[in-house]
Amino acid sequence: MITGQVYRIISTETSRRPYEGHYPHYNTQVELTTEEVSIEVGDYILETDQPGMRYLLETLEPMAPDSFFNWNYFDPILGQKEGFSPYVWEDIALDFLNNNPEIKKEFEEKKRQNPQFAQNWYTQLDWIHKNSPYYEKAHLRYPIIRVSE
Repeated sequence: MITGQVYRIISTETSRRPYEGHYPHYNTQVELTTEEVSIEVGDYILETDQPGMRYLLETLEPMAPDSFFNWNYFDPILGQKEGFSPYVWEDIALDFLNNNPEIKKEFEEKKRQNPQFAQNWYTQLDWIHKNSPYYEKAHLRYPIIRVSE
């Protein structure tokens, strides 16, 4: 395990017209967190103290205009592959909230502050799902990790 900075895609826009066979993303916004990350067989570690550092930064940083992300090379992370069935999830969600008072407090506060959220049961279940350990970890998680020495 190593400690690394992990990006999550918060928002991006996609061109409606192709360019060079791609539908480029732009206005990409990310959230950066520090996490413990396991290194798996087949993973690469690239040193940035090298003559090719500028290329690495321009292609691997997700917000860079010519990043691999903005050129659609990591689009599979944008699609959520696992979800929930409301009739099954609602009981699990209630148990989850009751066993996680900090998340329950955040949930209740969101309902108080956002009337649309408070009136939409499906959005509430989705929010609980996305804040639970059942949520698909790879969804919107950029596959490049930044590690400092």
